[in-house]
Amino acid sequence: MALLGAAPLAISMAGCVSTNLRSPLSGSWAMVVPTPGKIIDEAEVGDLLLVCWSHPDSALIAEETPPVALVTGNMEDLWSRIAQGTPGLAVPQGLEREGYSRLRQADGVPSFRDCFSRESVLLRVMGDCLLAQSAAESVVEVAKAQREASELWVELRAVRESLDLLEQSQKRLETILKYARDLAMERKPELLALVEALEGERSARRMKRLEIERRQEQGLVRLRHLCGMPEDTSLQIPGDKLDDPQMGGLPTLEESLSAAAANGPGMSEISILVATLESSVVRLCQNKPGVGGRDFDKLRLDLSQQAEIATGRQHELRATLRQGAAEALASLRPLYDQHQFSKEALRQAIASAEVVERFVKERRPELGPREQLEALRAMESARHEELKLRVGYRQAMQRLDLATRPCPGR
Repeated sequence: MALLGAAPLAISMAGCVSTNLRSPLSGSWAMVVPTPGKIIDEAEVGDLLLVCWSHPDSALIAEETPPVALVTGNMEDLWSRIAQGTPGLAVPQGLEREGYSRLRQADGVPSFRDCFSRESVLLRVMGDCLLAQSAAESVVEVAKAQREASELWVELRAVRESLDLLEQSQKRLETILKYARDLAMERKPELLALVEALEGERSARRMKRLEIERRQEQGLVRLRHLCGMPEDTSLQIPGDKLDDPQMGGLPTLEESLSAAAANGPGMSEISILVATLESSVVRLCQNKPGVGGRDFDKLRLDLSQQAEIATGRQHELRATLRQGAAEALASLRPLYDQHQFSKEALRQAIASAEVVERFVKERRPELGPREQLEALRAMESARHEELKLRVGYRQAMQRLDLATRPCPGR
């Protein structure tokens, strides 16, 4: 059901209002903002809205702010850019402008006319509810964009490492190919088939590099879109290696569930929305005029229904956040253990390749370019698996972090 003729309520994971909140992940964030007070009357509701949302003028000049020309490789910079400019904010910002417009209209109602119709009460109730709805829907879009961007961010960092590994593999393949050609020309013509196979491997690696670069460019385009950045904006991704999984300093399950239910993205905004709707119903009942009472009754019924819907979605959001935090935390230990095994497999693959290389340098007849190629393939496979597990672990950490704190950057 639409609120005040505006877009339907759509409450999901998002949020930012808190008091001295800290993420359970060590050293990741800290934010202090005013605590929303209990909504009792019209004055307190107005004060709360001024604390939680920007000044009316900011909604009118926001579109004139020039875009950021460069985003560096800093995750918090990325969060801030998404929170300020993700394209999904267009509709909530429209609701916000409409809400402030209603409040300005309420200030302009002449007192001699308002004493009979209480037109200002209607306008203020509609304005306050539109602002609350705008805030709740905006964090939905921000949280959704930040979750997707966090996945892309980790994948793009892994792409840089993948390209480096592929270049190293290509150099070793060229060395093997040269050795196979020399042997085929000298005394082993039967190796000509292997030479052709190595040529095919080289072509396949070149195609793989182009595919990785294509995925990288697509990821950057999507990331710019989520940030609300122009297509020609330079976006830098850190080129350092993703850290190995570490199990120290992680929160317990109880801490994660508690943080998600209390501080997770969207909990503050939907709580404010429910309180605003319920308070508005009370205000309409207390200020019903002698003239135009039907308008009050209709709006009161609409807001009562919206309050029931918002309350149900509040419970749903809390359960969703708790589940997301629990799933992310539960995946960390298996990913950590798998990574430990993958590191051991990679170590063995590297050691095997070194043995083959040593035997080849010694011109041992039992080992040659065919064995070199097999060792190279085994090493590539082990490196790919190890990198994939590092990516999975880092993405799970991001999901846990984003599920247990308000939207960063807001």
